This record gives sequence, structure tokens and C-alpha cells, in this order.
Amino acid sequence: MTVHLAAHVNLQDLLSSHATQRRATPGETLLGPGDSPSKIWFIINGSVRSLAALPPQNQWRTVERHNSGDLIGWLGWVHKRPIEHLRAAENCELLEIDLKPFENLWQSTASLRQWCAEKSPLIEGLHVLQQLAHGNPARSHQLDNWRQLQGKLQLLVDHEPTSRPGGHWHWINGQIWPKAIPEQPRQQRLIWLPDPDDAVFQLSLNKLGPTRQQQKIDHQLTLRRASGPRDIPLAICKSLAEFHGVPFNRDNLLDEIDAVLNRQQKLNLINVGQLLSSLDLSVSLVELPMAQLSRVPCPAVFTHQDHIIVLEGIADDGQLRLLDPELGPLTIDPGAIQPAEGERLPILLLRRRPDSKEQRFSWSWYGPFLRPHRRELIEVLVTSGVVNVLALVTPLGIMRLINARSGGSDSLDAVISIGVLLIGASVVAAIASALR
Repeated sequence: MTVHLAAHVNLQDLLSSHATQRRATPGETLLGPGDSPSKIWFIINGSVRSLAALPPQNQWRTVERHNSGDLIGWLGWVHKRPIEHLRAAENCELLEIDLKPFENLWQSTASLRQWCAEKSPLIEGLHVLQQLAHGNPARSHQLDNWRQLQGKLQLLVDHEPTSRPGGHWHWINGQIWPKAIPEQPRQQRLIWLPDPDDAVFQLSLNKLGPTRQQQKIDHQLTLRRASGPRDIPLAICKSLAEFHGVPFNRDNLLDEIDAVLNRQQKLNLINVGQLLSSLDLSVSLVELPMAQLSRVPCPAVFTHQDHIIVLEGIADDGQLRLLDPELGPLTIDPGAIQPAEGERLPILLLRRRPDSKEQRFSWSWYGPFLRPHRRELIEVLVTSGVVNVLALVTPLGIMRLINARSGGSDSLDAVISIGVLLIGASVVAAIASALR
């Protein structure tokens, strides 16, 4: 955190001639999530909460409370991006100023810029951490323990940073200094974050990768040759389903693939992850540093030059064993798949869920497909039973005719009766067959 000895500035006196006075009731939203500020507020009386969506369930939680004498809403304006979510915690009396007069004051009043430079809102560091946590399990672990990280964040304003061991300086979008960002902020504010603990990083990978029990299963990963935007993802899904021992429904997968191809020319890594997730696998899209690629639990899936490839394993010398649906098994150096931009490789990590189904035959598989046709199925079973029972009437009737005594009215009556039964059974069997 930078230290400044700025001259005292009375913000209320500075802003009052350019602002209008207003009130806010408890729970009233001053700045919604994802909104860029259109006003700046000075708190005369009351308090305002600054909220952020935080783990474990991404619920909105209060990370900071702004009290009387604080200026709020300026952080998103300085960085030119939505950052804060502000909500009144109680009845508040505020000074509200439009952006244009505030910008004029910003340019003409050094003490205002100095006042903002001395402030280090916690939401600023959390916003940077949220940008880094997307697809990075180690950063996600840091975000889970954001309260412990609070005292380790450092802020540097309008100065060239010096390298510090154990972490890096970041722009507000997560970019590491000194790389440039697309749009320069109105005030250069760099946040220093400690690097994730390497042991925590490996633990996160172990949770995302196959379980120890699954790693002991002696399954050999095989991938049949395939080509085309339809057959390649199907072959990859079939190979991984057989490796993890989960059911593979070819027809369902083809329907999902065709639905995606109706909207785009080929499937991307996210689409493949959705297909694998439908196979009852736990799938995580992670952006891994190339230096950590040797620790990835295999098999995994990534894309290189728009080609979907399976990472079968990593040799002792660091060479990557790949399965390409079009080229077959390959062994290459990790530098050959170095991303063109940045140092992180997007990759899909897979594991069986604890409740994943086994790949074995079960009549219950037909349940979801037969349920909409339950009435027709019952009718077919009943009519089939009737037809099969009536089919026994003919041979039994003929046997009875053979055994009937010849001569006499009794024998004639028996023949007539049996004949009527046979005709009736034939008619009923024909009707039942027609219904079936």
C-alpha cells in the first residue's frame, strides 16, 4: 500500500457547489452489479455497503462499509469499467454529482486525485482476483480465503513498481505489469497479489483430476481414427467414456453434436466439455501455466490450431503423448503447443463423479425412452398375451375332436361346440392382432 502525506481536503466543501443533495433508504441500490457509474456520491450521513459475489455459492456479501465522509462510485469511473455494487445500509444523506463536473474537478484539483490515491478499497483487489480465478483453481482457492488475503494486498498509484518476490503487480483486469492494457485508466493503480501456494495448486489439480482409485484402474486409452467436425468429437467422447467406464449413448451425442453444428462450423473446447459432461463425467475447464502442464492428471483434452487433441500422458523426459483423431498417436515437445498469446493453455480436466453410472447393460436404460409411450406398450403387451393364449385354442380343439367318440348326438354336439369355439378364438385373435 502506498503512503502519501496529502494536504487535508474537505470533500463536502469541494463538491457541494457541483452536487445535488439526495436521500437513500435502507437497501436502495445506488450502483447495480455490472453497471458503470453514472454518478459519484459523497456520504454526509449514514453508511453504504460495497458488495461482491464471493464463494462458495457466489452470493452477494458485504466486503466493505463506507461511512460518513467517504466518496463512493469513483473507483469504476477511474478504471473505466464496472467494479462496485453499492447499496445503502441505512437511511443516508448524500451529495450526488454528475460525471462531467466531477471530471473537471478531477483535472483541476490535485488534492482530489491525492485523496483517491490514498484509498485502497478492498473490492479493488477482489475484482483483480476474480479476473484471475476464472479457470485457475489455485486463484480460486485464494478467492475462497479472501479474508486471509486482505492484509497481503498492496496498492501502488502513479509510480513505476519494483519487482517483489512471491507475487506480481496486476492491472485491474488481471494483466501482469508491465504488459499494456487496452484502455488506460484515469489513474494508474496497480495491485500486488501474492502468487498461489504451489502445494495448494497441486491439491486443486488432484481434486479436478481422476481419483486415486480411478488411476489404479488398468484401462488403456485408445482413440479410433476419425475426421470431420461430426466424427472427431464423437470419437473422443467414445474413447474417454470407455476409459472412465461410463455409459456411452451414441444417438444422444450425435443429436447434441448436430445441434451445435447447426449454429457453428465446428465444435470448440467448451462444446466438447459440455458433451463430456453429459456422459456423467465431472469436467473442468482450466487455464494452466505451461510450467504446470507436467502435473496435469491424464487423460485431458485441449485444442491446438483449432484441432481437438487428447493428452494421453506425459513421459518421464517431459514429452507429451497425444492422441490425434486424424493423425493417430503422437509424441511432441511441450513447446510445440505453446499458446500464441499468454502463457496459459486452456485444457479440460476429467474425472468420474462419485455417483457416476457404470458402463453395463440395464433394462432401466430404456425407461426414459419408453415412458412417453407407456400406454401403447401396455396395450401391445396385453394384446400379445391374448393372441398367444388364443393360439393354444386351435391345437387343443383339434386334439379334442380327435378324441371325441364317433356317432351319437353327444359326439355331434361336441364337434359343433368345438367348432364354434375355434371360430370365436380365431376372430378374437384376429382383432387382437389388428389392435397390436
